[in-house]
Amino acid sequence: MALKFIRKNRIAFVCVAVFLVLIAAVSAATVSARFAGTGESGVDSAEYEAGYGLYIDNEFVASVRFEEVASQALDTVLKARTAEFGGKEVIGSSFTNVVSIVYSDYYTDCFVTSQELLALLGLESGDSYTAEVHNYLGDVLTASLNVRVTVRAVNETEIAPSVVYVDNSNLLSTHENIVLSEGQPGVNADTYEYIYVNGECISAKYVSSEVLAESVDRVIERGVLDGETISAASENTSVENSPFIMPYDGGYISSGYGWRSMGWHSGIDIIRGDGISCYGDAFWAARDGVVIFAGESGTYGQVIMLQHEDGSETVYAHCSVLKVEQGDYVEQGQVIGNIGTTGYVTGPHLHFEIRIDGQTVNPLKFVRLYS
Repeated sequence: MALKFIRKNRIAFVCVAVFLVLIAAVSAATVSARFAGTGESGVDSAEYEAGYGLYIDNEFVASVRFEEVASQALDTVLKARTAEFGGKEVIGSSFTNVVSIVYSDYYTDCFVTSQELLALLGLESGDSYTAEVHNYLGDVLTASLNVRVTVRAVNETEIAPSVVYVDNSNLLSTHENIVLSEGQPGVNADTYEYIYVNGECISAKYVSSEVLAESVDRVIERGVLDGETISAASENTSVENSPFIMPYDGGYISSGYGWRSMGWHSGIDIIRGDGISCYGDAFWAARDGVVIFAGESGTYGQVIMLQHEDGSETVYAHCSVLKVEQGDYVEQGQVIGNIGTTGYVTGPHLHFEIRIDGQTVNPLKFVRLYS
């Protein structure tokens, strides 16, 4: 009876058998494909063995037989990637990627040595490295191995000294200030934390400040005596009766007496026309006197200094030609030199000063026109 049933349904039995064989084949192919791609086995086969797989951002790199081999390789790479900060205070370093070490069964071809793993992680030789990561097949992973380093640094900055003024009632208020003490800048230490990713600074955060050296005040003596008071105290209270005359009739004052953008100006600059055309023009003594200096003197260039009978002095600077010598006596209106561009100038002009009791005053308050 049973035999008769089997004969009757043998075609159905054959179909079931074929179906079961096909299912087994597909299952085996699926498992094989899965483990060949990831390095995991999960099956009892001589081609697979237990080990530790290294993954970067969930991408399989390779496997090793001992977990410490993978850990040491990662530490070695991290140290090499932070070596460029050797002269700085590194307070933290890490990979920005998701790095994992997974114990499982892996295909035997996935296993590498410690040196091979270092090369796959981008450590080429010594301190030479790349952010590219390869897997055991030599393929480049989608993700790069990124290193974040936090560095603490101290930046020293200069603290400018404060300025303290000392008033002197014997000096003209518009006279150049006298520096009694230059002072000393202080030093301030600012601490910052810098974050670098793959050697590029992405942020800086202020932490604290500390004064390493206090600044020393700069002390300046300044005059408080008004110029009009000096003028009134002079023998020559009226410009019309002044013993001084204008030393050059260019007709234009290009820069007056007092403070200007370039600093203190101790006299007036006299030019003619556009200024350029006055080069070489003759100028004369503003008053009778004796030549106490004629020659080169710093920013004045070629300069003539006259002393007059009451002790006052006049100065004529930036000359192209000197027509007098030290010790000569000159008369008011006598030509003593020619306008030039010697010394510190921006163009040809006659720089003219009047000094009373050793202090410069505004020449326009003391000169009269010469005809």
